[in-house]
Amino acid sequence: MLVADGIYGLTVVDSSTSPVYWTLCLAAGAVLVTATAVRLRTPAAAAVVVLSAVAATGVLSLGYAALNAIA
Repeated sequence: MLVADGIYGLTVVDSSTSPVYWTLCLAAGAVLVTATAVRLRTPAAAAVVVLSAVAATGVLSLGYAALNAIA
């Protein structure tokens, strides 16, 4: 969620909110995904965490784009 929000903020909402906030969201999301993948210690579990994060980011980005198209 933080990764998708960071990307959305830096690409869509950048004119009304500081890019520092969105960059921190993006960095925090990346740190959480990385820390979780490292903590699980098996390559398969780490791959599932990373792929889940990528899929969630993609779905949320598509959702944001669809909602922006409606408004």
